[in-house]
Amino acid sequence: MADLTVDRRPIAFVDLESFKGHSYPDVLISILIQTLKRFSEWLETAAINPASKTSFWQRFFGAKPRRSPFDKVRTHELSERLKKEIEALTAVLLEQENVETKKRTLASETQQDTMGGGVKIGGAGNAFHLDAKTASKGAAEQEVSESFTRSKVDLLHRRIIEYQQIFRDLSALSGGDSYLVLDDLYHIRRSDQPRVIDYFHRLGKSANLWIKVGTIRHRSSWYINGDPPLGMKIGDDADEIDLDLTLERYDQAQSFFVADSTRLLRFSDVENRRHSH
Repeated sequence: MADLTVDRRPIAFVDLESFKGHSYPDVLISILIQTLKRFSEWLETAAINPASKTSFWQRFFGAKPRRSPFDKVRTHELSERLKKEIEALTAVLLEQENVETKKRTLASETQQDTMGGGVKIGGAGNAFHLDAKTASKGAAEQEVSESFTRSKVDLLHRRIIEYQQIFRDLSALSGGDSYLVLDDLYHIRRSDQPRVIDYFHRLGKSANLWIKVGTIRHRSSWYINGDPPLGMKIGDDADEIDLDLTLERYDQAQSFFVADSTRLLRFSDVENRRHSH
């Protein structure tokens, strides 16, 4: 994340443990809100902070940015768009799911008719006219009632095109790809994991957004073969990176821990306990 930020590549990190116990679709909305919020914060800091602002770059990244700041006007506009989407999603999150909504429309129509006539009385030199008019006015009202069920899932599906456009605009602004890290997927209910991954997979596709998901293999489900299939299929939609370093891979594990003396001591303690048993 530090390397990408120093290169001014948009990146967001979202810890999914914060949403432990959330039910679907609220868990997806919460993650989406946090994702947009993280990108908005990135735009307001790393995207526009000049290299001379050492208090920011040295404190958090230990290096100066390698590219120039983004255009401030365009960056501000995109950040404001993200904030509006966050506000709208927050309102949806606080609503109840599948709420029955009724809509009443009252239409009125007014009609007015006027009739007139005249009569000439008398002869030449002694004539006058007698005019008469009558008017009638009528009004009619019609009420139309509609009822429908508002679904959060349907709203998310309808908005995905707009979210894709946001990331395309972010790519155009940054001159490259964006990156999203979703960490600790296994904290989400296993039955909801494929649906969460599926949404972000569709969101990032054709929008120059790379997604990295961190999880524990045996506590995760990332694909359901259905009609249509849900999630991401390893080998087709995503690549798997194995980060496990256990005693089954002694040489690799030892090389990893040697880099830090504290970790090496812990590793030796584990080995001593293993041999003692």
